[in-house]
Amino acid sequence: MSKLSWTQTLTLNASHDISNLTSIEIPRPYFLTSISERQLHIFCDSSQLAYGAVAYLRGTSRAEIYTAFTMAKTRVAPTKAQTLPRLELLAALSGAQLSEYLTKTLQLTKIKCKVIYWSDSQTVLSWISSTKQPPQFVRRRVHKIKELTSSIPWRFCPTSMNPADLLTRGLNTKIFNDRKQLWFQGPPWLREPEDRWPPQPGTYIHAEYEGPQMAATVMADIEENPNILNFIDLTRYSTPTRVVRVTALLVLFARKWKTPGPGCSKAG
Repeated sequence: MSKLSWTQTLTLNASHDISNLTSIEIPRPYFLTSISERQLHIFCDSSQLAYGAVAYLRGTSRAEIYTAFTMAKTRVAPTKAQTLPRLELLAALSGAQLSEYLTKTLQLTKIKCKVIYWSDSQTVLSWISSTKQPPQFVRRRVHKIKELTSSIPWRFCPTSMNPADLLTRGLNTKIFNDRKQLWFQGPPWLREPEDRWPPQPGTYIHAEYEGPQMAATVMADIEENPNILNFIDLTRYSTPTRVVRVTALLVLFARKWKTPGPGCSKAG
């Protein structure tokens, strides 16, 4: 359907796919019983196509725990190529903004509703929890996230359990129907006591300069600091991969040079 214009007639398969949506029902009230304790859970995720966040209210009534889909927000990925960790960071920022909107709209501060954020990107979680100075692109967005979320904790959620994964890729109605419980109620463990939630890593893995995303990340840093190329003699290296690796090391060195340790000062 993505290749059809507004005036073109839908194909038979597309029409049948859309007709399957008539079987999907969305409950109007969040909860059907009196709730004694509430939480707002924000799940964030990204792909190379789109990024966004989805929110759930979690309510406790006596010994029972209920969850309800509240709102989702998604955006198409920027046309300018970005690494997946940076797109995941945009998703985290989208989640922080979604939380701010829901907190005001639903007046959650009046009912003492705890907010918890979830991401399946350990790189993003390391950026948010770190006190080190990251590149400018990351620094600006991390600052905004911290400004919106204050001291509210961020937690790691495995991708297979992350409902926000559904909004980052195209789904036909059959696949959506198969996973609609995850979308409308969140992961099953969210309706369990907190000690049954996914365990948290002791330390987060920072992998922006590892794997196939390394070249794109280096190019993004070069755009912010084009003078780096003046220090590299491209004729000395036999393959593009070696050039990227050397450039990555130089970028990392430049970052550390920009952020001297306590009691140190730059020369000059």
